[in-house]
Amino acid sequence: MGFFRELSRKINKTCSLFNRVLAYKSIKVVRVIDKRMGLLVLFLRLLILGYLAVAVYLGEAYKVEEHTVGALVARASGETYSRDQHEQVRFWDAADALHPPTEVGAIFLATRVIRTNLQTMQLCANPMHPCSPENNQTARDAEPDPADTGEQPVGGRRLLSTDQDSMMAAPTKPPTNRPVPPPPDTTDKPLAPGDEDGAIDDVACSGTVNGHKMPSEPIATGQCSGDGRGCMEHIWCPAEGSSSLRTLDIKLSDLATWKLQFHSVIAFPVLADGVEPRQFSQPEMTIAELLSQVGAEEEEVLENGAVLSARVMYNCDLDEKPIPSCEPTVTLRRLDKEHAGFSYRRASYYYTDSGEQARDLQRLVGIRLQLSAYGIAKQGSLVLLILQCAIGMTLLGFANYLTDAYMCNICDDARFYRSFKIEDSDDFSDLAERLQNLDADEQRRLLEEKRRRQKSQGNKKRK
Repeated sequence: MGFFRELSRKINKTCSLFNRVLAYKSIKVVRVIDKRMGLLVLFLRLLILGYLAVAVYLGEAYKVEEHTVGALVARASGETYSRDQHEQVRFWDAADALHPPTEVGAIFLATRVIRTNLQTMQLCANPMHPCSPENNQTARDAEPDPADTGEQPVGGRRLLSTDQDSMMAAPTKPPTNRPVPPPPDTTDKPLAPGDEDGAIDDVACSGTVNGHKMPSEPIATGQCSGDGRGCMEHIWCPAEGSSSLRTLDIKLSDLATWKLQFHSVIAFPVLADGVEPRQFSQPEMTIAELLSQVGAEEEEVLENGAVLSARVMYNCDLDEKPIPSCEPTVTLRRLDKEHAGFSYRRASYYYTDSGEQARDLQRLVGIRLQLSAYGIAKQGSLVLLILQCAIGMTLLGFANYLTDAYMCNICDDARFYRSFKIEDSDDFSDLAERLQNLDADEQRRLLEEKRRRQKSQGNKKRK
């Protein structure tokens, strides 16, 4: 009998453990009879539901989006004439004004061309590097007159004459303290600015210009030209704008006859697979109308150029209308508001009859139009709708957390609610050790006392 009794006890114990594993564990809820807490949790839940409604419905969070980039092409055509500084008239059409004829994402229309012909590599004044007044201390303050001693000034830069021989001369070495031959007589030659008294001022061509370090030998001589136009350097001569015979300044008469047309193509391969791309053509407009829409003056653009932007934006809701019925929005604006104007240079190289390399330099000033097409397609998705609803249900539990935090820490009766909501258990960390050191009767008494205490606490909670 003892064997069967022990077997039955083990079976019951095993079944009891199995029942505990399969038992349903439910959270005990404390109902707080306080209208303040009820109104607070209701307000928080309504606030969360309102946010979800705005985000899902008005924000269209339940719709899947596809972003894509399209192609935008511009075509310009027109005819006009131009005049240069010598009043020479020239005919202009699209082949003359468009550079390059085709370009991806942009178009350039030249309104002014500054052309310098037959430039060769020589020593001449560089207008981009003006003579600097820094270190303008001559040796005349501390040394005898150079005309008397036959020595050149020490510590300064000598002005070169403007005659052809000086312009073509090789770069000279910096002055030294050793005697050198006296400078050539220049009494019959025009004096440089500031040399009315017959002396030659010393002007430095070193340091920095506009934050850029000045070049040194073998490119630059460190000397200033006699006419003060710039520092003497080995560059393509004559420099742009330094000779009216070599440099032609050609400007278009007007832009009223030039016309512009946009054509865009865009497709949405994910949401509208198999649908023909959406094509859109902007009605033809003149360049003058384009400038008036962006707030640019025609005369100022003819002189300095401009950088404009043309953007075609598609915003298509496929639940309302298909792709072929989606109408885009065209936006025109000017991009060079802080630094007005646009220009770039290009050169063509060749050899002269004497075998010397030369080039023709062109600086093209005009209108650069940046072109872009961008599209967004939207379509409702059941998966995203379920996901947003699940997020909303999860956020509703956050309202209870905020209400508990207010009830137990902020409100006037926080200590009462905290003592009722939070129950502290007895300290059983060393109970097993204490029971081992006591006799059997004392152990039995402590266990019975523990059961009575638990029963008393249960009766208080039921009341």
